[in-house]
Amino acid sequence: MASLVLNGGQEEFSWRITGLSSAFGNNNGYIQAGITRYQFTQASSSVDGIVDTITAPSIGTSTSTNLKTISYSPGNYQFWGFTRVLDGTYYPAGSSTVTVEGITTERPNDWYWSSIITTGSPINISASDFNSFLSRINDFRVYVGLPQYGAFQYAQSGNVITSSIVAHPVYAIRAMNPPIQEPNVPSVGTTITASFFNQLASSLNSIP
Repeated sequence: MASLVLNGGQEEFSWRITGLSSAFGNNNGYIQAGITRYQFTQASSSVDGIVDTITAPSIGTSTSTNLKTISYSPGNYQFWGFTRVLDGTYYPAGSSTVTVEGITTERPNDWYWSSIITTGSPINISASDFNSFLSRINDFRVYVGLPQYGAFQYAQSGNVITSSIVAHPVYAIRAMNPPIQEPNVPSVGTTITASFFNQLASSLNSIP
């Protein structure tokens, strides 16, 4: 008796029909096999809801169809297999269920400043260090399913990192609802402290 075999993957699944009464080929009367999302248990001249098909070769060499993989949205599904023969009749070929998983994104590494940031000492964050931090924020945003933040103001070597520049990482992190609250945006003209930068990093790193 023919059986439908399904194997799930990330945003895809594979299928094949096994146990056919004869080798799958035109020489044995087969012209096509496939799967449908609608229940199909009796021979018929038509099949609705076809999800995928495979064409039979001229000469059959196996009582199974070739394994075929297709892209599909994540979820739990049941499909019904079928074969089609030369006179156009569709015959049932088993049923099975499959789970299609979403693509998992690996959590980015925690952020640690390369620059020396110590409370009570002068803050000297390099432009490259700060800009790398902005990139890491976007890595986390993609990880949690948000779009990359497009309004960052990037630091320029030799220029002061101002409150208007640091406001954007605050907003970008806030949108991810971190367990450790992000710091408040410093007022214009005030000194940006070491604790502000350390709290930014701690807030980002608290995202599970």
